[in-house]
Amino acid sequence: LLAEIKKTVNLNVNSPKQVQNYLMGELGLTLPKIIKRGKWTGGHSTDAGTLEALAEKHDLPVLNKIVGAKRSQKKANTYYKNYIEMVDDNNLIHCGLGQETTTTGRLSSFNPNLQNLSKENYHEYAVRNSFICPPDFDFFFLDYSAQEMIIAIDLAGDQEIIEKVKAKTDVYIAMLEMVEKFTGIKITRSQAKALALGVLYGQGIALIASNLKCSETEAKKLRDAFKSSLKGVTELDNWCKTQAKRYGRVHNPFGRVSLIEKDFGYKTLNALVQGTAADTSKTAFVNCFEFLQDYKSSVTLCVHDELLFYIHKDERGLIPDLQRIMSEAYPHRYLPLKTDVEWSQTSWGAKIKYDPTV
Repeated sequence: LLAEIKKTVNLNVNSPKQVQNYLMGELGLTLPKIIKRGKWTGGHSTDAGTLEALAEKHDLPVLNKIVGAKRSQKKANTYYKNYIEMVDDNNLIHCGLGQETTTTGRLSSFNPNLQNLSKENYHEYAVRNSFICPPDFDFFFLDYSAQEMIIAIDLAGDQEIIEKVKAKTDVYIAMLEMVEKFTGIKITRSQAKALALGVLYGQGIALIASNLKCSETEAKKLRDAFKSSLKGVTELDNWCKTQAKRYGRVHNPFGRVSLIEKDFGYKTLNALVQGTAADTSKTAFVNCFEFLQDYKSSVTLCVHDELLFYIHKDERGLIPDLQRIMSEAYPHRYLPLKTDVEWSQTSWGAKIKYDPTV
């Protein structure tokens, strides 16, 4: 991005003066004045917040590149600059994994945090590409498919949607079909996902409306339609709120206790489902590690609902076993968890869907 900006407009994005002059002089944008001790300094703000707000109002290619470059620089200096100092003699990084630093029990990564490499930002892949496969090994990525939603449906015991998902229907497609069947309201898959996550995470109407990109009135109508159509999930949510009100806690299938303040009952379903997902992923991590002790392959990292493996080129036949182990980590009643498989023969940043027949 820096090179593109330099080539296009000969601009040093690290120079506030140059950025100010270009945005105001060349693009005709208005920047807020910098005030210190009640007086204008003569300069105009070009900090990240100001530029991001401008980029939201004005879809200008160069401005977007400036914002992207500053974001990348901040992440590089905050997260990635010290990677080179953390490698051992074998060019490996050994991050820490914390079990109790999150309220849900999910593993957290530190020194460095290898769980914060965003999928959405293309430029993150420059960092992911620095993690390469050892000789004779490939990267394999086994990711639970819709882990939290499947767990919520299974715990709820909602047989109709369970049967739909068992019939290999995408979980969110199954949900929109339920909504249309019971209310006659047609929604898209993305809306079904936003509504499902809104209910699961205990989101308020304002946030749901923002995610749906609609009015709060319309969001409430859609949420009510969703809840009336998926009665099992709604009943589970109500049960969770009762648990919080009566006992101030909820237990998940692994025995994890999540303490909930009585005034925050809307968080209970989220605590139950996320805690279950966290314990499932950690159990799978341990079980895969133990399974691979007699093989050359190894499990290297847990990123929330995804496990990363180094699989030896002669041991790709282990993938079905690892999928089975990951599925069995969740003590399901009706609906087992499934995994999607991606792989790369080069780096973490180059993963693609795995086809065992090729």
